[in-house]
Amino acid sequence: MAINSSNPAWNYENVIYYSELLPRVSKLSLVVSPLESEPSHLSRLGSSKLFVKLSASDSSSTIELPAKVSPDTPISLKQLAAFSEGSLSLRLTAARQERETHTVPFPANELSQARQLHCRSCDEPLLRNEVKFLNMPSENWYEMMDYWHCHKPDHDHNASNAISKDMLKPRQGVSLVGVSYIDVLDGDLVELSEKNHSPPLRCAACTKPIGVFDAVDKSIAKIHKWNISLTLDGEKKVHDSEIYFAEILLEIGDIHANYHFAVSRASAKDDVVFYLWVFNNDLTYSSSFQPHPQRAMKIFYSTSPPTTQVVTESIDIPDDLLEETMCVLNTRNRQLPESLRKFGEWDVSLFHRL
Repeated sequence: MAINSSNPAWNYENVIYYSELLPRVSKLSLVVSPLESEPSHLSRLGSSKLFVKLSASDSSSTIELPAKVSPDTPISLKQLAAFSEGSLSLRLTAARQERETHTVPFPANELSQARQLHCRSCDEPLLRNEVKFLNMPSENWYEMMDYWHCHKPDHDHNASNAISKDMLKPRQGVSLVGVSYIDVLDGDLVELSEKNHSPPLRCAACTKPIGVFDAVDKSIAKIHKWNISLTLDGEKKVHDSEIYFAEILLEIGDIHANYHFAVSRASAKDDVVFYLWVFNNDLTYSSSFQPHPQRAMKIFYSTSPPTTQVVTESIDIPDDLLEETMCVLNTRNRQLPESLRKFGEWDVSLFHRL
């Protein structure tokens, strides 16, 4: 059988596997399908790999699990696996491990180290002057502060005590860094294409979008992080677009304690493109298409409103980010075993995260 080019250790072209670690409960699961019969061999190789042969005449394959198994896991695993309707499933206990800390893409310290922002598409420098980068407390800081002041006991709600958005704005030579964008004063940027304060803001060299001007203060440019690259230790560094979409969902979900979203394009905020439910915001998986462990969040999504009544957070996403991440959702859905692609009315997918 032909080898899957994205995973040379897996020799079965038309068979998909998916393995998932739930770190909070230290459980590993594995699904392999479609299969004509039970595998002839299924055993443990060391602490984090499985040896698989679908039939005695087939060449063998290995699966790298997303975590190490518990030390008391037996070598032979066939007796622990279930086979039904052409699908094999296996559940194992994972060894206890320290979870990686949450890392935000391109924080202020990395930007300060790089000193310059580049267009991701053509590497053109974007900053005219040397800029100091400071992390914002949250992209939703104003909403949180306004809520806190409005609900503070014995608080005098007069105009002199009102929270102003002017409290946190970039200044000449000082840029503010959020989870998914960087606020820069217009004067600190090089001359850009279509710099007439109308969206989108484009790179002058290749005309690819790099951000937008602030909706209220047109002297502030919001550079979208997914459209930039940095040079760190002599190497170009970028993050995939889905990383930023995941970060936006994580932050808004944590603030509102709600992971149900109605997602619209920034250019058409009244038209919902799809509904999204972050079913699990932190897991690790490996698969036929992702041979090495990858931290991710499990996403349920649908173009139709949920049939059960739930409170949804309305979010509008820049058009270029939305288009790219929709492609990711649909592609990852097709890369799952067929039995895992649906959950009731929802399609199932994954976003990678840091």
